[in-house]
Amino acid sequence: MLIEGPSGHGKTEYLLQLCKVLAVHFGKVNYNNVEQGRSSSLQDAMIRNAMQEIPPGKFIMAEKSQRIFKNWFARLERPNSGRVIVLDSLDYMKLTVDEFKQLHERFKHKSIIIVCWNDPHDAHAKKIKYLCDIKVEVKDYVARIRSRFGGNKPHTIWNRQHNGMQLPILQ
Repeated sequence: MLIEGPSGHGKTEYLLQLCKVLAVHFGKVNYNNVEQGRSSSLQDAMIRNAMQEIPPGKFIMAEKSQRIFKNWFARLERPNSGRVIVLDSLDYMKLTVDEFKQLHERFKHKSIIIVCWNDPHDAHAKKIKYLCDIKVEVKDYVARIRSRFGGNKPHTIWNRQHNGMQLPILQ
């Protein structure tokens, strides 16, 4: 799966909502947030999306050393590294097509989710996008899903107002 969209349009919120559902119902999620790390903005997003409700051990965040592809890949090869692997973002790690193919070929039984900035000039992102079965465009807090598997309905990431501030959907 590839999730793309401009900055500030809800990619992180959507991704955390998706990760929460996957961790609770599908299996352990290994989340590598190369771009934000464990920043206060990511911590705030995790609070908004009630990530603490995920059972212990079902959602793990990659260590800082895994911001380098070869280190991350080595960690993913170890047992108990997660059924779902998430990279946020392709652009920040500078993931190449060959590295994506390595992930895809080595981890056939894992689901791979990649986030990218939707830069029309990034040749790697454009090629990786064509290799993904599910593409999600996030814009204006709506995720528009295009999938070879069907179910191509938009998902509203933010849907209600509270004191003039938009709040995420917590599912």
